[in-house]
Amino acid sequence: GHSGIRRSLSLIHAAMHACSRNAWWEKSYGLLRHASNSHYRINGGTYANLISSYLRNAQWSQALSALRAMDREDIPKWDERAVDAANIAIKVCIKGRSPSRGIWIMDRWMQRAGVRPNCNTLNLALIAYGKMGGWREAISIAILRFNELKLRRNVETFTSLASALINGKRWE
Repeated sequence: GHSGIRRSLSLIHAAMHACSRNAWWEKSYGLLRHASNSHYRINGGTYANLISSYLRNAQWSQALSALRAMDREDIPKWDERAVDAANIAIKVCIKGRSPSRGIWIMDRWMQRAGVRPNCNTLNLALIAYGKMGGWREAISIAILRFNELKLRRNVETFTSLASALINGKRWE
């Protein structure tokens, strides 16, 4: 049945995760290709593992290419783990010193792809705006977007907002 396929894909995800932790991003990509060639139904979790592997190994352009490939395969339309892949791609942008690209992923790509932001997405946006000095935008996200999406704020939310305010010299 399908449980064997799911279990095998889970093993591929575990192997991709292990590759990521050992700086073998090429092998992680090879596992995705193997899964695809073996006719597994690649999902957001597969791409989340691949993008994470690229992030851990500072392969910024490959990470964003993987997000685009995931989009071309229409994965976000049916897989709830697509938000994990998008969040990791936003982290890639922040670490790669391109926080505005991370904001673009949240504001444009996720909306177009039909991926609903979660608390982690908005917390990453706060970090990105903080890096860009966008304290007003950070306040807007912390108040309006969280309310609009009916998401609960957490410690990371307030820490990221405080950091954005400090970076914007608005701590008073």
